[in-house]
Amino acid sequence: KRIEAPAKLKGDDLHSELIEDFHANLRNAIKDKDPFIYILDSMDALDSEADQKKIEEFMKVHEKKRDALENTKDGEDVKAIKDVAGTYGMAKAKKNSDILRDCCGKLEKSDSILLIISQTRDNINPMSFEKKTRSGGKALKFYASHEIWTASAGKIKAKDRVIGVNCVIKVSKNKITGKVREVTIPIYYSYGLDNISSCIDFLLDEGHWTGGGKVAINTQNDFELDKPVSRNKLIELIEEDNLEKELSQIVAKVWREIEDSLVLKRRSKYA
Repeated sequence: KRIEAPAKLKGDDLHSELIEDFHANLRNAIKDKDPFIYILDSMDALDSEADQKKIEEFMKVHEKKRDALENTKDGEDVKAIKDVAGTYGMAKAKKNSDILRDCCGKLEKSDSILLIISQTRDNINPMSFEKKTRSGGKALKFYASHEIWTASAGKIKAKDRVIGVNCVIKVSKNKITGKVREVTIPIYYSYGLDNISSCIDFLLDEGHWTGGGKVAINTQNDFELDKPVSRNKLIELIEEDNLEKELSQIVAKVWREIEDSLVLKRRSKYA
């Protein structure tokens, strides 16, 4: 009931075309003093005022050069026209640092969350250890409390046709607990995230349930099955009996048990 549609759908303009628009909209949301979840989708779609001006300068220079070429035979006038100085594309990264430094502390005080989505591309910098990079600069990683990377890990096929992908989701930064974890979730084009099958696969991979062609559930307090069933049949039974919540609770219990087993059983250094 507390979820509201974006202001643009109600007649106001909350759509950010520039990084400066995003800063202003975020600050206005903070000023309202109500907890909120602000989603920027995506960082790559935003330009900056400085970069737009740079593009305009480039276009003016290009037009001057074109006119000069059309009106001279030797091209001397073209050489006299100076190119636009400076590096295009850096203004957004610099502005991002200002925005996040200004707003991160205020977000925490207002109990609000900022989610920034950005696309990755190959990193052509030969001196970098990272294969992938993204727009927006390093401030995004520095100020983020969580950083999550997603990638396709293979296609899902049926009858020799692609019907979905396996998506790897990796937490690469975690300022809350420090834990870096990775999971794989199937995504079907006609259905979406298949959290049921991913939970079943997790329990099988961790040995909590057993099964080759069929899944056997013999753990106390889990689902009761008269006999082992196929993976697809188990998914069908869970959906028919509305057992999704119970499945999530089983996964959470197993996950916590694994995490607890990884804690060092050592005397505290600071006791």
